[in-house]
Amino acid sequence: MWRKRSGIAWSWPTRAPRSRTRSASRRWRSSRRGQKRRSRHCASGRARRSRLAALKSPAGYIGAIGSRTTNEKRVAWLRAQGVPDRDVARVHAPIGLDIGASGVEEIALAILAEIVAVRRHRSGRSLSAESVVVAR
Repeated sequence: MWRKRSGIAWSWPTRAPRSRTRSASRRWRSSRRGQKRRSRHCASGRARRSRLAALKSPAGYIGAIGSRTTNEKRVAWLRAQGVPDRDVARVHAPIGLDIGASGVEEIALAILAEIVAVRRHRSGRSLSAESVVVAR
């Protein structure tokens, strides 16, 4: 399944069939033409081609769902593919802020909170921990 809404590209294969991964990757590549820096890309499962396409794009946020162990394997795979360290560092993984999320809705909130924090160049820390007044 692949969807694109509000500049966020989501690709997630149900049970990770390769055909869907390739399809998501192709669609991501073809949608890059009008892409701007503020676009985001989030991938899960075995969406390796999609991930490589995202790293070649100017996307301001690239995130990958998975455990820390999965992320270590992902980083090793990207380096084996010859991806420069500066591009590997662009991948936010595991994706989301640590808010103790439990359940699909809370995990989605943690992910979107991180995307907003990165977009606005913020730390994602609690405002009550700050000693300054936040004003715009």
